[in-house]
Amino acid sequence: MYSETIRDHALNPRNRREMRKPDATGEGKFPRCGDKVKFFFRFHEGRIQELTFTASACAPAIAAASLATTMLRGRTPEEALKLGVFELHDALGGLPGSKRHAILLVLECLHEALGRHPNT
Repeated sequence: MYSETIRDHALNPRNRREMRKPDATGEGKFPRCGDKVKFFFRFHEGRIQELTFTASACAPAIAAASLATTMLRGRTPEEALKLGVFELHDALGGLPGSKRHAILLVLECLHEALGRHPNT
């Protein structure tokens, strides 16, 4: 049902922890099922130096957040904001329609955090 990438990131999430004194944060919520994801950003010289997340969410949402933290490190905020639905969907190896909200949670976190960040 789920790709190996989703299973791997759901069972072994990368960067799943709250960050102390982040430079920016963004949160995404999906009220229909109660999933919540929060991203914490630290920047250095205009690039994402560190990106962590916390989640109270389904396995695909945890996997999407985990994978995004690995994909976005080193990007500028402008580059990170260009992460799109199809890029993340393809990187995850696809998601069933009922779980595509996982991608939207990640994008919501990004836009909330980076839309307010002074470097964007």
